[in-house]
Amino acid sequence: MKNNFLPEAAGDLRATVAYVLDGEGGGAWTVQVADAKVEVTEGLEGKVDATVVANADDFVKVALGQLHPVSVLMTGRIRIEGDTSLVQKLFGLFRQPKTS
Repeated sequence: MKNNFLPEAAGDLRATVAYVLDGEGGGAWTVQVADAKVEVTEGLEGKVDATVVANADDFVKVALGQLHPVSVLMTGRIRIEGDTSLVQKLFGLFRQPKTS
């Protein structure tokens, strides 16, 4: 995630978002954006602005552009608790990962 961060797109955005992913490859991470930098910490850390809850496979497919984020949100396959608009902004701060 850190390798795909676009600091120039972050501007003065300050956000802390937790990602809770279940299933194979799942886990919990906290992503903090501040001062045009990103920090990713394994586990849940402190107060967050939003929490993204999803199956790990669905989340990876969204990140790779294989699933449309709106469709998985509408069907409940990905849930956002808290500031939904902030999570949407975060999507624009990262390049789409390359698949091998």
